[in-house]
Amino acid sequence: MPSRITDLKPDTHEWRVAVAMYAHQFFGIVHDPAIARVIGKEAPPEISASAEGSPKTLPFDPWCVLDFSRYLDCVGLPNANNAIALTNVLGSLERVGLLWAVGREPHLPIMGERYVSPGRISKGQLGGNLWLSEVFGAQLIIPSYNAVTVQLAGHDDDGNPVDSWGTGLVVDHHHIITNKHVVAGLASQSSGLSIYPARNPEGSGSLDCSGRAHAHPSVDVAVIEFDFPEGQYIPRLGGMAFRDPAWSDEVYVFGYPRVPMTAEMAITVQRGEVVNPSAETIPDRQRIFLYSAIARPGNSGGPIVAGDGRVIGLVVEDAPPSTRVGGFDEPPCTSDELLTRLESDVADLKAKAVAPAFYRGIPSREVIRAVSELGFEGIIEMDNVTV
Repeated sequence: MPSRITDLKPDTHEWRVAVAMYAHQFFGIVHDPAIARVIGKEAPPEISASAEGSPKTLPFDPWCVLDFSRYLDCVGLPNANNAIALTNVLGSLERVGLLWAVGREPHLPIMGERYVSPGRISKGQLGGNLWLSEVFGAQLIIPSYNAVTVQLAGHDDDGNPVDSWGTGLVVDHHHIITNKHVVAGLASQSSGLSIYPARNPEGSGSLDCSGRAHAHPSVDVAVIEFDFPEGQYIPRLGGMAFRDPAWSDEVYVFGYPRVPMTAEMAITVQRGEVVNPSAETIPDRQRIFLYSAIARPGNSGGPIVAGDGRVIGLVVEDAPPSTRVGGFDEPPCTSDELLTRLESDVADLKAKAVAPAFYRGIPSREVIRAVSELGFEGIIEMDNVTV
């Protein structure tokens, strides 16, 4: 994204995100005096207590789209007077409840809609723009999580890559979370660990660092803690929040599965939906959830992200349907009976081959519990949101 607002190209994704972020601030119920001065509005009165000690009531004077356009022009946003583009972005914010429409200026035929921002951003999503995920969807979610979903790969004593890898999620500048079975597999098949960030068009190499893996004894979760040379760190994603899955969730599954006939390991994103937000494994009855997005070998440890931009869990493995092929306690059967049974099993396999499999994830609450029990309390926390 361009470093300056004046460099944004009109009506691009980055331009629309900038408009949305400015709008949420601009249309606050209590107006910013500095913004009021910029657009030539009367500064709002100062908040003070009445003689009885109760807060002073402020006049309700919502601003309109034309006021907002003037403000964007003052801060240097290109194409700030594009009524159609501005109205489209503000309408999208209104549809998800980030803006409230409160009438219109009667003397303005266009750009007269008045809005108020209710300030509905959860604590967990502060510090970035992922709170706009319900507005911009995949355009915002995919590049945001691509940047912090890394490939964890093994190498031999000479630094050459070995045929062993998994996926991890960067949660801060020094920690990555993944599956316990990923780090266990890497430890048994290689002599060291390399981290490969998502490839950009110019390509990117591995990170030069040393680290320690901490695996939970019972939950399939591990934390990799890194020590970097001074001035180096792994990038983090501002506003990344965690919550548990819900029945209504559509999901994005990020990771590095094995892709035949490709020159390098590329990040992939699979879409699906939660098909059961709360299930348990057998025989140990650990909490999991089920989703329909395809997860392949190499996806393990990658994040599962909901449509609101929050992480709802980590990939574990697939849970394909099983097919009965006969049991040890069944009585012997004749050749004709065996042939009939085999034909039935083949038909069953063919039907299941084209049916969607279900895949397992560890819900965020269990991930956070495991991370805390490993001594890393606070590096990720549940967001204060209900769905």
